[in-house]
Amino acid sequence: MKILMLLGTRPEVIKMAPIYSSLKGTILYPEFILSGQHKELATDLLDWFEIFDSKNLGVNFSSSLSVNLSALLRKFDDELNVNDYAAVISQGDTTTALGAGMWAFFNKIPFFHVEAGLRCGTPNFPFPEEINRRLISPLADLNFVPTARAATNLIREGINPGKISFVGNTVLDAYGYTKKKLEQSPANLNFDRYQILVTAHRRESFGEPLLNICQGIKVIAKETGVQIIWPMHPNPSVNLTVHSQLGGIENIALIEPLKYPEMVDVLSKVKLIITDSGGLQEEAIAAKKPVIILREETERQEIIEVGLGHLVGSNSKLISDLAQRILLNPSDFTPKDIAPVFGNGDSSSLIVQHLLERFTG
Repeated sequence: MKILMLLGTRPEVIKMAPIYSSLKGTILYPEFILSGQHKELATDLLDWFEIFDSKNLGVNFSSSLSVNLSALLRKFDDELNVNDYAAVISQGDTTTALGAGMWAFFNKIPFFHVEAGLRCGTPNFPFPEEINRRLISPLADLNFVPTARAATNLIREGINPGKISFVGNTVLDAYGYTKKKLEQSPANLNFDRYQILVTAHRRESFGEPLLNICQGIKVIAKETGVQIIWPMHPNPSVNLTVHSQLGGIENIALIEPLKYPEMVDVLSKVKLIITDSGGLQEEAIAAKKPVIILREETERQEIIEVGLGHLVGSNSKLISDLAQRILLNPSDFTPKDIAPVFGNGDSSSLIVQHLLERFTG
């Protein structure tokens, strides 16, 4: 039996790769298919996670969300044979994930959603991810939730508890796999001097918020003198703004996007993460590093509850003041006992166990 794994973005590959590996060798053969949403993701991630039989549908994504969704559904119809698959599985809250859920539902194929139940307070933030995940949940035969709160969110929305299973977050599986692989075959990675990792890429950060974020980072660089590394997102709305504000500052390295093992290595070495990324919030727990969250709210409230996460939005003074406090007294912001709110790093095996039970009885 074939399990169709439909995914589109770099974070989806990272979080779905452990499930693919766990499915290999079972009676459920995983078919790993990329939509084309992130065109630059393929080679390094697929090689790193030893996924050698993937396929890319090459959908041309544009700035129009509706055009992208319709293009995905047409491509799925043209390229995929409904009768080939026992089930479809997708992850997260992207346009690809929504398209996968809709296509499976329309064709009466069992659909499984990984990392279900994350919620913010408004359908418009983050945009469009929040509404995507709210639309995906009712389509799923089984929602694999990463936390107890995610399960509660779904039950509150009327999802049958029998269609919800707590498995934790597969990002811990991917992080653990990568850490182990780096320890076994150490790479010559020159990231030891950096103390702060910064990333920003979300739509709501574009424009004035990003300018404010840059101002906060500039103050940190000037007043602390620490080395800061900022891997640049390829989106010109981010790249041009950041370079115009921070380019040429000696202790700020604006670099090309990092490969995943390089990012894991950086995470293991820095003292502080400053980001608007959801995935990096999760990886902060895996790395046990404090994280300043450049958003007004987060669907990963658990990271705040365990004491690692701190919401500041794009307020430049809050960013710089908090960063300096963390650097000065890091032990005050790094709890010794961090509860395993995202599971124990065995999420992929739990998911595969559910799938095997479903299809083998």
